[in-house]
Amino acid sequence: MPQIFRAFNDSNYRLLWLGNFIAAMARVLLLTILSWYVLMETDSPWFVGLVGFSWMAPMFVLGLIGGVLADTSARKKVLVGTQTAGLVAVTLMTVLLAKDVTQFWYAYPLMSVVGIGEALDQATRRSLVHDFLGSQGVTNAVALDSVGMGASFMIGPAAAGVLIAIFGVSASHTVVAGLYVASLALVWRLSINPPARPDQTTVSLITELVEGIRYVAGTPALMAMVMITVIMNLLL
Repeated sequence: MPQIFRAFNDSNYRLLWLGNFIAAMARVLLLTILSWYVLMETDSPWFVGLVGFSWMAPMFVLGLIGGVLADTSARKKVLVGTQTAGLVAVTLMTVLLAKDVTQFWYAYPLMSVVGIGEALDQATRRSLVHDFLGSQGVTNAVALDSVGMGASFMIGPAAAGVLIAIFGVSASHTVVAGLYVASLALVWRLSINPPARPDQTTVSLITELVEGIRYVAGTPALMAMVMITVIMNLLL
């Protein structure tokens, strides 16, 4: 492949990239569809805003735990588990919408499940990029992954609008469920080797979290990156 796409020469990375893109597309579609549904049901900007809050809030609580899980040999189980949980939640919402027994607040636990899954598996997905491509290929791989994520955030809302206009909210959830199935199938095909780092035990989880926080707090460059990221995500 051309140099700009050289990371795609690795078959595992191709599966991971496509799986990441599809999973991100599913999340953005769901966010847009549920936001529209809540708006139609309540006509309240506050209740609509809570949809996005329910999605992002778990990251502040579980993001660090996701980082610890990325250092264990259970990484494939983490990816399979989070995608399965998202699929089950979306499927349940689809059935409830089809039977017309939903209330607008059902959107919040559904987006919380999606947010919890993203918080727990995001670090694992990033660590696999390095494992598949190594130090020399990780820059190109992360750049291509960022392009995929950006594309999903541009295409997703427009696609959701088309789906809602043509098929309605209930049928649009079926498409999201199909995307989760596709993402789960790609994750199953990944060949993931155990990390070189030893597994973390339940007893050492808090210790690992504390050590990680201390390391970041004591490294000005990392602390600056964390603060910039928090500010951007909260305000921009």
